[in-house]
Amino acid sequence: MSGPIVNPMNRAELELSVSGGFLLASELRLRAGVQGAVPVGDVDGASRATGFLGFDVLLDENYEIVGEWHLPLAGDPFTAKLVLSVARRF
Repeated sequence: MSGPIVNPMNRAELELSVSGGFLLASELRLRAGVQGAVPVGDVDGASRATGFLGFDVLLDENYEIVGEWHLPLAGDPFTAKLVLSVARRF
């Protein structure tokens, strides 16, 4: 039997994410936001919420580097995490 990747993860949940950004220069954007989830129809489910601060470095019209620092706000989703990714838009 497989288990959840995110702990707590509910069998059914409603998730919400709100974020915003501020363009500092043509190639640098700062971002912040919150995201959370509540169980739906799961009596053993658990709610969770996290906040994040991040940046985007826009290398050109196709590539960007994204960094985000996530911290728990409610529930017990994780201690903290740092996400760094490289993306190509097309």
